Amino acid sequence: MPVWSRTRSESTLEARLSFVVLAGQSNALGFGNTGPAPYVPDPLTFIWDSLKHWWVQMAPGVNTGTPANPADWGPEVAFAQAFRAAHPGEVLLIVKSVKGETGLAVRPGIDWSPASHGEMFDLTAERIAAARAAFGPHAPPVDAVLWMQGEEDAADRAAAAAYGPNLQSFLAAVRARWGAEEVVLGRIGQAGAWSQDVRAAQRSVDQADGHVTSFDTIGFGLQGDGLHYDAAGQLALGRGFFDAWPY
Repeated sequence: MPVWSRTRSESTLEARLSFVVLAGQSNALGFGNTGPAPYVPDPLTFIWDSLKHWWVQMAPGVNTGTPANPADWGPEVAFAQAFRAAHPGEVLLIVKSVKGETGLAVRPGIDWSPASHGEMFDLTAERIAAARAAFGPHAPPVDAVLWMQGEEDAADRAAAAAYGPNLQSFLAAVRARWGAEEVVLGRIGQAGAWSQDVRAAQRSVDQADGHVTSFDTIGFGLQGDGLHYDAAGQLALGRGFFDAWPY
């Protein structure tokens, strides 16, 4: 793997590097999206393999899914394509940590609340730490978190009403534990009885936090269930993340 450059302005090391974390629930995964990805193998784009405990060259549908959905690919594809077009010589590292049907509010089962010890927040922190540790003394910082989540909370009135404060607490914990200042989030679509409450909370947090950037996903292509993005929707989601990221 190319040597990591501590700053993007350095030119003496082998390659510059950007490190992003893609996290959230099923639309961050690409649930149900198992067709061929329009992706050309890229020797400078790596994804963290939590089973091998090492960085591997990203191969959509091979190492972009989860054990339960191994053939899925999601927004990482178009994000990587847009990144490569803009930064042809820079290394891109992606930690993808996702799980469907996981809310931000504390709930029975698995959720993303930092207060739920041993669940998705802590698991992601562990993955980030392991991915950084693979670099030894030259561990890179996390440049941004790409967050696509909220559909689960939109199905519950109380969780939707609490989404704004819960998101603020989540962001504070992300900065303290994951080491990422910049967060890019996709505002959810209109599925869910209280989706408008979640969307409004996402927009409000974006406006109040100078290190959060959000973008709208309404209009992105959907699968037949009206909830999960299809291949075109996943590509739009990835481009949305890249375009909104204040690189």
